[in-house]
Amino acid sequence: MKWKVESAIHALWDCAAVQDVWAGSIAKLQKGVTDFSDFMQLMEHLVDRLSIEEMELFWVQCWLIWNQRNCVLYGGQLKHLTSLNKRAEEFLEEFKHAQVSLDGRLREQRIDDAWQPPPPMEYKLNFDAAIFSGQEKSGIGAIIRNDKGEVMAGMSAIGPKVDTSEEAELLACRLSSLRVGDRLNLLWMLVLLG
Repeated sequence: MKWKVESAIHALWDCAAVQDVWAGSIAKLQKGVTDFSDFMQLMEHLVDRLSIEEMELFWVQCWLIWNQRNCVLYGGQLKHLTSLNKRAEEFLEEFKHAQVSLDGRLREQRIDDAWQPPPPMEYKLNFDAAIFSGQEKSGIGAIIRNDKGEVMAGMSAIGPKVDTSEEAELLACRLSSLRVGDRLNLLWMLVLLG
């Protein structure tokens, strides 16, 4: 049996296995036209017909279809494809909600709050934390750079549930200085905060 190379237009639009996804989507994405020669032609067709919000939904659905395809190809289980529409809407809503939260925090950051390298022959540890509300956990990340800005060590980890951003930052400071410092195995390390 000779295998045919699968194209993006087939995997995401023409394949019989994904027709249920598009049939259950918003009206403008429900399959009608199928004679596109490639994915670019489909995109040109959709850009003229869809709003930005509808295009966002289209891309999330494509990502979920591709992810499901890869899962099946590499030994995973096939999920019911019609459930991908609901998941796409939930995922997009979750993303938009996170962007609103992120936008508020970014406006609070000062313009002069850019990273500055440490003095020559010293290292700088920077860390940050995130609170995942509703998931009962936090996240931390840390990086050590030299005076040239080169990364010497870094880490990210999932932490326990915390109640305030101050608690999350303190946890990030404690864990990052212990874990990253151990990994780097420095005799001494100067932590510059600022």
